[in-house]
Amino acid sequence: MIYFARGVFVKGSTRILFFDLLIVLLFTFLAYLFVLIPPFNQTSLRIIFALPILLFLPGYLLIAAIFPRREELSGIERFTLSIGLSIAIFVFDGFAISVTQWRFRPPSIIYSLSLIILILTLITLLVRLRIPEDRRFYLDLSIFSGFIESLRSDERPSDIEKALIIALAGSIIIASGMLVYAKLTFEEEKFTMLYILGAGGKAEDYPSVVYLLEPSSITVGIENYEHAPANYTLQVKLGGYLLKEENLALSHGEKWVNKVYFTPKHVGKHLKLEFVLYKDGSMIPYRSVHLWVDSLIDYGNLTRVREYALSDLPVVDNPDMEADSGWIFTKNIGYFRGHFTKFYQLEENATLCGYVTDNVTSKGIAYARVSINNHYGYVKTTTTNSSGYYEIPTIADHFWIVSTANGYRESATEFDISPGKRLVVNMSNDPQPIAQFNMTLEELSIINETIDTLPPDEVPEWILTLDGYVIDDVTRLPIANASVKVTIEDIFEKVLVTDQSGHFELKTIPGSATISVDVAGYSEKTTTFTISDDSTIDLRLEPANTTPPPSSMMILPIVRAGEEGNRRPASGLP
Repeated sequence: MIYFARGVFVKGSTRILFFDLLIVLLFTFLAYLFVLIPPFNQTSLRIIFALPILLFLPGYLLIAAIFPRREELSGIERFTLSIGLSIAIFVFDGFAISVTQWRFRPPSIIYSLSLIILILTLITLLVRLRIPEDRRFYLDLSIFSGFIESLRSDERPSDIEKALIIALAGSIIIASGMLVYAKLTFEEEKFTMLYILGAGGKAEDYPSVVYLLEPSSITVGIENYEHAPANYTLQVKLGGYLLKEENLALSHGEKWVNKVYFTPKHVGKHLKLEFVLYKDGSMIPYRSVHLWVDSLIDYGNLTRVREYALSDLPVVDNPDMEADSGWIFTKNIGYFRGHFTKFYQLEENATLCGYVTDNVTSKGIAYARVSINNHYGYVKTTTTNSSGYYEIPTIADHFWIVSTANGYRESATEFDISPGKRLVVNMSNDPQPIAQFNMTLEELSIINETIDTLPPDEVPEWILTLDGYVIDDVTRLPIANASVKVTIEDIFEKVLVTDQSGHFELKTIPGSATISVDVAGYSEKTTTFTISDDSTIDLRLEPANTTPPPSSMMILPIVRAGEEGNRRPASGLP
């Protein structure tokens, strides 16, 4: 034969050391199955399997963990203590879960006791493994025979047995008293039941299709357990539209179960058919249940639909709203705006103006973008001048205004402007740190302006050098005294003049650069360039008079010297 020992089955052993723990886990699973899982919980077996988990198993495991040796307690002592401690564990567990959101319900009781049993089983297993095999407690026939003989024996019980009997009787009395106290003092739950039933009065076979303008019905049940009379309002809604409303009053314990008839008024797929219950005049739903149905047209029975169909369409004056007649435009809230004709001419007879300023320095922000929108399709945008001033001719309406600028956070507000008025709306934008430098625009501006005067050891590591030559595109000769303007990220500007060899050089921050060159006798040139490292760029200008040079003119290229500091234009043949 094969028995269980040391956590595995062992052939030839006469003892099954952990057999009792397996039985405990089996009864716990059966209690869970027959108390909570339908249809098993509808049989009388739920009582048979519920009693051990309530009155015996938790205490048995606790005793097994405290007294793991065989000789420490007799069978009747283990049995008596198991019942007493189980009752105590059940009572205190019940009080604990009664103050939680799960309350004192069969599922919460089974879940909590099952968790306690699993924890005690693990503890018992670990404790037994530390005890020598020959001294471990285990179930065998001698335990049961000794228990029966002790019951039949005429001997007077020992002091320990008397104490156990007294403890068992005391625990039963205490548990009974606590249950009676809980019954007398525990406030009964107040609630109302709302449910719907399908065909045959069962919670199944609900309708999935209803038909337009054809009466449908569903059985609705309402039960009052509020411990007081209550007035209810039942509403039937399909797709959010009210189909029927019914008022009723029920006393405590009274039940109302009736067929509720309703008629769908619109068609649609997967609509929510909802039954909403309100209590005592409240506008907040108290209970609700719903189904998902399709509302369709029954083309095999169009009699009802024809009764509601229009034989002749009404004649409407100015149906396309292409004129100012036939319609009256009204509004009942302030922000409802619009015009009843699509050809309504909007007159820009109002003026919006103001300044966009830095919220830290209060200085005007040049070239900031200002946009207004009435959220009805009218949008206008402008930019501020060098002092941060803007002006926008506009219609009279309620507007949302937004100001944005490089290096600043967006700023927004709302305003109303009347016909013929001039309204000042000043905007203030907060500086936004530039991520790659972790500095504000103001801080970068200071560095950009003072970078040429800083000592070499104070120049930030990320400052780069941009240099190059301005060259005549025809003769390939350098151009002296050319004005070179470098704009970084459309914000920072630097202007410098080339030397006699046409060379220019500056220190700058990294970023996208716009380089413009202007000199008398040549066409102005603008180019873009990304500065991500120390860079060199040569700029070639076309003469304003582009007449080709004489054929005898020599074309001189630019020759680069080996060292960076000795770069110069040099003559030579191409």
